[in-house]
Amino acid sequence: MIGLVGFCATSPAEFVEKGIFWSTHLAALAELRAELRTRWQQAPGHQIALAAEVLKCALRQMWRRWCAGLPALSFEINESRVGKPRKPSSTTNL
Repeated sequence: MIGLVGFCATSPAEFVEKGIFWSTHLAALAELRAELRTRWQQAPGHQIALAAEVLKCALRQMWRRWCAGLPALSFEINESRVGKPRKPSSTTNL
């Protein structure tokens, strides 16, 4: 969500390995710590209005497809297209 997937460990050994790495890269760690508040504030889950708008667009797209008699389809709502209507299509990824 905030781009720090590299800090996740899948085993105790990997946890120790990552700890040793970051203990020897303190300048990079300090830079990441300085950016955390900004990263959190820009994360999609923290942008409530954007999340609501994306949900609204998804529900509208599903409704349009249902009204057009099209089958259910997995799709993604691109944030840059929020608020811009698209016609339902049976061959394109909405």
